[in-house]
Amino acid sequence: MRHLKPVLAALAGIAMLGSAGCLVGADLINRDLLLQLGFDPNTIQPPSGSVVVVFVNDTNRQAEFQFYQADDATSLAAGVKTIQAAVPPGSTSNEVLRCPTTLVSLGQIDAAFAANQVGALVFTDTTTNAAGTAVNYLGSPLREGLDYSCGDLIEFRLVRDANAAQGQEAFILQVIVRPGL
Repeated sequence: MRHLKPVLAALAGIAMLGSAGCLVGADLINRDLLLQLGFDPNTIQPPSGSVVVVFVNDTNRQAEFQFYQADDATSLAAGVKTIQAAVPPGSTSNEVLRCPTTLVSLGQIDAAFAANQVGALVFTDTTTNAAGTAVNYLGSPLREGLDYSCGDLIEFRLVRDANAAQGQEAFILQVIVRPGL
């Protein structure tokens, strides 16, 4: 008990600094130290904010991006949300995801909670009624804390494949994570 009083006093001092508008006080909180002391760091400094997901269509074709977010990276059956974003040629669209969201990826989740790689459909006309050309996302799902953090901007960009054979139209998907909004 006598070792707990200085720790609690230090935490109270840090909390007072943070509430007085001093961000340095809140930055001094070490999550690993709190865990070693038996505290849950999320009760002292809960994750908050959002991640902005931006879809950029750098082609002259109508596109529909397909992506999903999951609350649990180990089980897509728990808290997965699939979203489609129709983006006209040369345009941008976005989604705002509330933190925490532990997994974000292009693709779709099927009824058996398995992910496929189709990250976008590209259409030959301006509607999405005709059959689209599937563009596979070849990257891995993005994980919070490893590939992005709360407050980041994740950009999914559809572009023409410069390495496509002459006379063929091919597309690729690029991913750019821009830290801190």
